[in-house]
Amino acid sequence: MDAIPKTTMFDACGLAEKLGVSRALVSRWTKEGCPCVYIGRVMEPRRGSRPRYNLAEVETWLKTRAAGKRGEVVA
Repeated sequence: MDAIPKTTMFDACGLAEKLGVSRALVSRWTKEGCPCVYIGRVMEPRRGSRPRYNLAEVETWLKTRAAGKRGEVVA
């Protein structure tokens, strides 16, 4: 099986599956500032919106967030 390019966009369920976390956790991350883009008719974070996530951007955000929680300086 071929590796998934890091530029692939995932919906919340796909991202949760790829990272091995729950869909609820992805939703919480989104509320906490996880990078995403909204597609469809509702282009903002509210009911009916359809966020899509870039895997590379989310992984970078998670690393930065984890470093900040540990008190490290993030460059």
